[in-house]
Amino acid sequence: MTSSVIIAVIVVLLGVILLYPITLSDGRVVEIDWVLYYEVMDAKAAVYEVSDFLMALEQLGVTALRAVGGDMDLEQILAARDEINGKLREVLSEAANNWGIRVHRVELAGQPHLV
Repeated sequence: MTSSVIIAVIVVLLGVILLYPITLSDGRVVEIDWVLYYEVMDAKAAVYEVSDFLMALEQLGVTALRAVGGDMDLEQILAARDEINGKLREVLSEAANNWGIRVHRVELAGQPHLV
């Protein structure tokens, strides 16, 4: 007797809002809201290539945001939103493609809040 597992994931386009603290180059700590829009293109890869693709995307995004934002002060972050969005999307897309996920957009949302 053989057993098989059927995995069915139907995702059109999902977005999640994430909020994490970032230490800026001037020593201030801000919380930055960012939104990630993604689509599952290959359900098998999304399940088997990474244990939890959403958590992995969040952690990778936070790491990239801290790396980019940590080199800037608050005024630079406010002025370079499009640049930051592009860098985050680039980093996330590279990893997510291996997991069967297409990253459509990554955007900083709202204004950073001082902590």
